Amino acid sequence: MMLTLFKLLLVGCCLSTTLAQTLPPSQEFLLVAEKHQIRGVDLQTGDLDVIPPIVAPPGRTQIVYGVDYVAETGEVVWCDASFDAIFVGSASGRRAIASGLNLPIDVAVDWISKNVYFTDTILGIVGVASLHGHFYRVLINTGLDKPRAIAVDPVAGYVFWTDRGTTPKIERADMDGKNRRVIFRPFGWPIGLVLDRTIKRVYWMDALTNSLEYCNYDGTGYGRVFYGTGSYDIHPFAVAMNGSHFMWSDWTGKGIFSLLKVRPPPPTSYMFHRLTTFDEIPFGIEFYDPNRRGGTNACSTNNGDCEQLCLPRPYNVRTCFCTRGHLQSDGTSCSIQADTSSPYFLVADYDDARALDVRTLRDVHPPLAGLKLAIAIDFDPVTDDIYYTDILTDRLHKMTSDGVIDDSFVPPLALPVGVAVDWIGRQVYYTDVVFNMVAIGKMDGSAAVAVVRDNMTNPRDIALDLKRGKMYWTDHFNSTGRIERANMDGSGREVIVTGLKQPNGITLDLENEHVYWADSNLTNIGRCDFDGSNCLTLTSSLNRPYDLVVHDDFVYYTDWNEKKILRVPVNQPQGVSTSYANPSTPLTLPSGIIVYDKEPRLKISNNCSTNNGDCLLFCTPTGIDSRRCVCPINKKEFCLPEVKLIIAHQNDSGLMLECEICRPGVALTYSRIYKNRVFVAYQFYGRIAESCEIHRFWVQAGPSNQGEYRCTATNVVGIGASSAVLVGSRPGSLNMGGDFPDGLDENGDTEGIPVK
Repeated sequence: MMLTLFKLLLVGCCLSTTLAQTLPPSQEFLLVAEKHQIRGVDLQTGDLDVIPPIVAPPGRTQIVYGVDYVAETGEVVWCDASFDAIFVGSASGRRAIASGLNLPIDVAVDWISKNVYFTDTILGIVGVASLHGHFYRVLINTGLDKPRAIAVDPVAGYVFWTDRGTTPKIERADMDGKNRRVIFRPFGWPIGLVLDRTIKRVYWMDALTNSLEYCNYDGTGYGRVFYGTGSYDIHPFAVAMNGSHFMWSDWTGKGIFSLLKVRPPPPTSYMFHRLTTFDEIPFGIEFYDPNRRGGTNACSTNNGDCEQLCLPRPYNVRTCFCTRGHLQSDGTSCSIQADTSSPYFLVADYDDARALDVRTLRDVHPPLAGLKLAIAIDFDPVTDDIYYTDILTDRLHKMTSDGVIDDSFVPPLALPVGVAVDWIGRQVYYTDVVFNMVAIGKMDGSAAVAVVRDNMTNPRDIALDLKRGKMYWTDHFNSTGRIERANMDGSGREVIVTGLKQPNGITLDLENEHVYWADSNLTNIGRCDFDGSNCLTLTSSLNRPYDLVVHDDFVYYTDWNEKKILRVPVNQPQGVSTSYANPSTPLTLPSGIIVYDKEPRLKISNNCSTNNGDCLLFCTPTGIDSRRCVCPINKKEFCLPEVKLIIAHQNDSGLMLECEICRPGVALTYSRIYKNRVFVAYQFYGRIAESCEIHRFWVQAGPSNQGEYRCTATNVVGIGASSAVLVGSRPGSLNMGGDFPDGLDENGDTEGIPVK
């Protein structure tokens, strides 16, 4: 239970469901977003059960604002301010087609091109997503204050929206975002919006004047359907229409009101009719017309020959957009290969990994899919494999260059967070905040071992200095966060920075010997020298920074609340961070970030570069000119020391045992086994051999010394500064008692040595 709560606090939640048809194929009715659910209202009776209510998954709450539909598939489209996403689905399931938003407020379906347009009033954007959910992008992100309602005419090629900001306005653009213009400036707060596509007229509700107003598509022909409501106390939100009536949702009366389009003369001209009443406040509404399937545009056939998004424009033309990759010279296809000659960002973004151009934040190749909730990310410059931690799967994953995901190369974990690739040693370092450890896993899956696991309470991100043999990591440490470093075998551990709160991301500037970190509680980015000296705050008063990376003269960082990549100059302490570019497709939950650049990594070498440092498994650099071999307890058969048992001298008085070892990190034990009991004769505790060494032990002849004698060599793994762990053994043995032999038998074993 505590682990589940921790995950929810860490990043939130997600969902996955299946779809089924919701809408009846031939019946007209009104779709209504009743705050936490979507209802179908009968226009004649006011009945609320035309369709099964669409509610949130168990244990979650949704807040639905805008709503629309797809007549061909019988699916509902809605925006959810609780999940910050756009969904398509029904009462039995849903799929997200756009996520990572902040306050999505309305949606409009282009039923011809199979796209969904939406507004986000906090981000201040107009966006578009494909109905299948593979592509979406921001069309307009400048000059918007509080965009609200949105509507499209896919035959005419226009998108319209209201802006209820400090300067209220009704705007129009081509459906690819071009040729944007203000067509009318209302007096009050324009919110609801609906189009009469037959006569090319725009209607909008004004929440300040409680009026329904209109103008033509080009802004001419302004008029009012009604202005003020006299004795009617209303607060409209959304508006819809069919052939005979206008309809709107009302907050004050918690209901749906309707008004005849053609009305009798005053004083009965208003004649508002309450269609139905709800328990909750109604938000978005849309008249469901099963015949809304007609019309054509330049995207009608074969997606306009566009590989990704096809966006119609007036006069039967279209624009192809690439949300992943770049549009090629043919104007229809998208590049899908990364330009590895130029560095780019690799970002763990919720359920995919984004490859973004450093300068423009455009996708340089399609996002890597199949992730669940990725937190940290790194890459292997030798194989192009990507490694990431996922807190929904509780695993450290490897994604190969052909997209295959593997999680079997390290043992099951509790909650892995940080990851860093040692491409020289062919191993991966990672942290686990439940096991409270720093561990290493071989890339080929042959072994894993913990190298630090004492005196830490919440280790997060980790960074490696392969040249100097150091590793650095962040630790929340009971809300008194700190930065630690150690040799890459876990020895020489030291705290270099204290007084933090929740340090998460960490990165190294290897050239200038600086370590940087992001503290999400102190909302700042700090820096110090590798030894912890000369610390300073690079920038502060951020939102919720998570991870960071140094590139050229900037520190780039991800921010969970802003859902952006921002940057700050490295040479300006207390500098101001800026959002310098926006991805074509908004980020969902940007977490781990690295610069994908092979060349600088491949230039680094250390004492493990040649023949794995002569280590059987883990070779861990411990300095510029030193290394140490490490072996785990669960893979003892792969890296036990070479042990050779020799009879150095024997006579009637006894014998001299010799044990030769040729591997470092070894402890020797001489023991006697007699009648199934083990008697330790002598031990060399923690003996460390750096070359082949011979150790001797004298066995006195006599009845009290009968039995089988063993010379056992065991590996020792250093944990921290003083403790050691027994991780395996390979014995050689002698059997004392019986006839006097000549020595070793044909199998190399020693047999019966009489002792008188």
